[in-house]
Amino acid sequence: MSIPTSPFLTSIYDYMLTRHYAKRTIETYLYWIYRYILFNHKAHPAHLNAVHVEKFLTYLSVKQNEAPFNTKNSASFSKYFI
Repeated sequence: MSIPTSPFLTSIYDYMLTRHYAKRTIETYLYWIYRYILFNHKAHPAHLNAVHVEKFLTYLSVKQNEAPFNTKNSASFSKYFI
């Protein structure tokens, strides 16, 4: 896995790495956080709220049909780093 180029994603990567998260977990969380940022037109997560998270999760489950339990959970858990 390559280190993200975004300062925000890099800080999350560093945080998770220093707390000994599994590399696959880090990759998964960064993937979902990145998708969340893109979904919100590249807005910084500090400027977004729970409504944006709900819209993103709804989008995944309804529009993208990406709502198997593990996918939704991964995306949902990623919000704690946003």
